[in-house]
Amino acid sequence: MNMVGISGLIILALTSRAIAAQASERASVNGARLYATYCADCHGKDGKGPGPLAQTRGITVPDLQLLATRNKSVFPLARVEKLLSGTAQSPVIHGGIEMPLWGSVLTDGDSDRSARESRAHALARYLESVQK
Repeated sequence: MNMVGISGLIILALTSRAIAAQASERASVNGARLYATYCADCHGKDGKGPGPLAQTRGITVPDLQLLATRNKSVFPLARVEKLLSGTAQSPVIHGGIEMPLWGSVLTDGDSDRSARESRAHALARYLESVQK
């Protein structure tokens, strides 16, 4: 392979990595916004819980910063995405298979399955970013 071909492959690899990093950063930002809007009232602003709504109602909530710790130091991304998207059974407090009590932002309201999965993925990635 000539130098032009090798240079092109290197540029392509670096560009792909940069695009993936930007997508991950966007997911984290969108996830943070989703978390602040829909989760913080119960799980706390920082995910450690309890938030004001949980305190008012006397609800015990898990420390979401310890999801990886409780899973042998590996963040359970696929499991969290399934819980958030409504494709796995969630704790009863969340109303069964639909994770959020606050509505169906992650599970309904959008006929585009990939858009729903994208929201669940963004929120899961945000939760992954706050692990201790």
